[in-house]
Amino acid sequence: MVKDAVAQKSRERERLLARAAVIANRSRAVRSLEREMDALSDEPTEPWGYRTGSLNVQFIKLRA
Repeated sequence: MVKDAVAQKSRERERLLARAAVIANRSRAVRSLEREMDALSDEPTEPWGYRTGSLNVQFIKLRA
């Protein structure tokens, strides 16, 4: 009984997600944002925690 209810809820969520995706894909603004996101590099422009004075560096100094 619980298994069937969970499966039904999952199917309903998948249906709603698919419908939301179709609606979003009709939007020019969403397509434009997707193109901008696709153009971004996967590499960060600055390594995290290596900048002098960052919170990470200060935290490490306090613990040392």
